[in-house]
Amino acid sequence: MASEEQSVSNFLIASSNMVPIVLSGFFMIHVLKMLKVSEVYIIIMFLFIFIFSGDLLYMLFDYTPSTLLNENLMSFVNYSVQFDYRHWVTGIMISVISLLIGVKGFAKQNID
Repeated sequence: MASEEQSVSNFLIASSNMVPIVLSGFFMIHVLKMLKVSEVYIIIMFLFIFIFSGDLLYMLFDYTPSTLLNENLMSFVNYSVQFDYRHWVTGIMISVISLLIGVKGFAKQNID
């Protein structure tokens, strides 16, 4: 059984690993809403990228959000959580791609 200090430390490390992936999800949803994409398509894209991506993208398996979030949870449960750069790389890439799509698409819209 882990001590209270170790549990808090593990929780904070696991949370910091999740922050970039969660933020990238918010960015992606915001960009798609600004581009007036249907909510059904947003849900489908979100499910694909953040839940089913690990099973469908074998080539990038270690960097898919679903795999990273599952590994983060399992390491937290096993008291072996460590800071992992892969969460930040994945989160930043999804965020940048989402924001670039948003900038490009939003720039084409007429604001009146």
